[in-house]
This record gives sequence, C-alpha cells and structure tokens, in this order.
Amino acid sequence: MKRILALILAAVLAISLCCCSSSSSSGSEKPAEAAVEENKQEAEDTPADTAQAQTPAENANTTEDPAADQPTQAEEIAEKFTVSDLPVEGEYSIFAVRNEGYTVSASEMDIEASMTLSADGTGSITVMGESMDIVSWTAEDGAFTVTLADESTAGGNARGGIVELDIYGTGDMLMIFAQEKADTSSYTLLTFEEVKEQILAAEQANKTALGLVLGGIDPVAGAHLRYQRRINALDTVQEYDVYSKDGVYYRARTTKTARAQSTVITFIKDGKVYNLYPDKKTGNYVTDLPLSITNENILLMDDLYSEMRMTSMRTDQVEEEREIEGASFPAEVYPQTDYDPETVFYFADDGSLAYCYTAAPVVESAAYIGDILYTVESIDGEVDESLFDISSYEIH
Repeated sequence: MKRILALILAAVLAISLCCCSSSSSSGSEKPAEAAVEENKQEAEDTPADTAQAQTPAENANTTEDPAADQPTQAEEIAEKFTVSDLPVEGEYSIFAVRNEGYTVSASEMDIEASMTLSADGTGSITVMGESMDIVSWTAEDGAFTVTLADESTAGGNARGGIVELDIYGTGDMLMIFAQEKADTSSYTLLTFEEVKEQILAAEQANKTALGLVLGGIDPVAGAHLRYQRRINALDTVQEYDVYSKDGVYYRARTTKTARAQSTVITFIKDGKVYNLYPDKKTGNYVTDLPLSITNENILLMDDLYSEMRMTSMRTDQVEEEREIEGASFPAEVYPQTDYDPETVFYFADDGSLAYCYTAAPVVESAAYIGDILYTVESIDGEVDESLFDISSYEIH
C-alpha cells in the first residue's frame, strides 16, 4: 500500500496546491501535472512507518471525537446518489477527487486510476500505472472497506455503482470511483479555476472591512491616498496627497496652522530619499533606504497606510455603530491594550474608509501627541506619474 498511498497522496495534493496557489502570485503557480509529479516524488520518499500509519481508516479515530456521531462528508454525499441496481462488484474508473470540500474532476487533475471488485470479495487497484491486489472488500448498507495485499485498509462508501475511497478515514479526502453505467449527476465537478474563485470568494467574505480596503491597495501597480490628518494636541491639520507605484513614492504634505501654511514633498526613488519644496523648486537629498524596504512595500512610509497595516494584524476588533463629526458610521474598533491605543476605522455605505481615529499613545512619554483623526477623501489606483519627474527641482 505504501506505493499506492504515495500515488494517491500525490493526486489529492494537487487540489491542495491549487487551493494554496489562489492566494499567491500567478508567477509562482505550477502546472497541475508538474505539481503532481513533484509531490509524487515527495510522497514516495515518505518513511514506510509514516505512510503505513496514515493509511488504515481505523487509525484515523484512535481518540474520542465529540463529533464522531456526525455524518462525514462522504456519508452526506452518498445520500445524494441516485441509487441504482448496479452491484458493488465490477470495473471502476476514478472520475473525481474531493479535498477540503472541493470536488475536482479526475480529468482536470490528469489522474488515472481504476479499481476492480470481484464477486468473490477480492480485486485490484491501479493508480498512475502502479497496481496492488485487493485481498478482501466488503460493502454493507453502503459502508465500504477494502484490505490490500500489504494488509493495510481503507474505508469509504459504496452505492449505486460509485465507490468513495476515504483516504484518511475522516471524510475530508476522497478518491471517487464510478462504474461506466453509474449515475454521477449528483456531483458538481469543479475546474481548478473554479476552485480558486470559490476560495477567493470565501476569503473575501471572511475579511474584516479594514482588510477589504487594504486588499484593494496595490503599491506596486499603483496607489493613491488623499486624506487629512488632524493632531488635536498640537492644533495642527495636515493634508496629504500620496502616490506609490513600482518602488517610487511621492507624498505632498501641506501643514496648516493658525498662522501659516507650508508644503513639503517627500520623494523616494531607487532607494534615495529627497525633501522637495515646490514653492521654491528646490530640494535636498536626505538619505538612502535599504532596497528591501522600497522593493517590498514602499507605501509603508505613509502614516495612514502604515496605521492600517499595523492594526490589521490584530484580531481583537469588534463591530460597532459609532458617531464622528456629527454622523453615524459602521465601525471596526480595535480596543486599547497595554501597548496600543484604541484605534477605530469608520466606513461609508460602500465599504470605503471614511475616517481613522487613534487615541493618544498609551506610552506615557509619547502621550503628549494626543489623539489623531484621519479624514479620508479617496483611496484609489489613479497615479499621476508626471509627479515622479523631479528634474525641474534644484537638488542640493
């Protein structure tokens, strides 16, 4: 069974790879057939005792499980079969693999497998050209058990000319075989692309409102943030116009006080930081940044974006309806901790970020800064790349 198990694992791991790749860049994805071959080799290298330990269905439930009386996925699917008069014995071909709730056609995964169940209770199974004898099989009230030549066993369901081979005995990972005349219409078979789309939709549905806003910002392809920052303790208002694209960063900050107004531009390109003064068309070189910072996410240089990213790593938020600036908004509240002040994000009806409020720092030495309110005018991908040309400035 070790060899068969290795090939089975290689087959079903293809779905797992497909699922995982939905959150990675397209450039890192591998063709399905290449992934199968790569994981087949890894599975073949698995120590014999480990492979053996994973195989028997009875070994999957060695400890008490409070959900043991609940129907497995295999049993739930079995109930959807159109029960036919087809006997359990016969010739079977794999037509689908189910993993983590997604059922993908065997042809989509380029898997070849077949199984013969003889009337005398024996048979054989072949996966990707590797065969092994079935020394015994039983099917009673739909429950299926098979024992192979190396004495390893696996369970599953058999009904209506369909056998679901339950790899781990948990119902989570199934190889689904069918006879030629079996009715398989109860199964909805997905392509890899459909699996990715469903996973992405589930991930989006589970994201926080803040996470959805962050997910729409792409500093590499192009991002633009326009907002106002009010520092109450300093009686200061700052207006920000921020652009980021492909490692270039442009931030125009206009500071307004009761007596004066001034604009300073922070410009970063090729790891070099400049301060520019548009009124005089002059500027000065400040410092070099490590390329790792500019290459990974240069937009972290921005105050609001950095606040959003840092806060999004927390998981203690609560949803509330809160008032600000005389209006009520749905809000995500990140409560004060020993190290972080309370931070609140307010969202418009369309899910866009309207305000970000952060209370005064809890660290006593920094408490003088007071609370800060960001009023967001827009977050989009419209980048004015003409601003990235600073040749008209006299740089010192």
